[in-house]
Amino acid sequence: MSKKFKHIGVIPARAGSIGFPKKNQIFFDNTADFLKDLSWLDEVIVTSDDIVVLDKAKRKKYTSVLEITLVKSLFIIIMTIRNLFFLQN
Repeated sequence: MSKKFKHIGVIPARAGSIGFPKKNQIFFDNTADFLKDLSWLDEVIVTSDDIVVLDKAKRKKYTSVLEITLVKSLFIIIMTIRNLFFLQN
């Protein structure tokens, strides 16, 4: 029995670079175009917490995954609890 392996390219593009702001938004197209030219690649997955990058990935029909860091998750939870508390009072 022969297995067919799937070749997957991953573009990790975390937002919030301090040294080079918006670098992922700037360089995403170069990387995406390079991977598109690889005929042996079956799928490209983009992981990011940057909405602009995820939108670009969607337009290129790549699989995109919203990446939420622990700090952002905690912030969202705290703000939700805070808002619920103020709604009750």
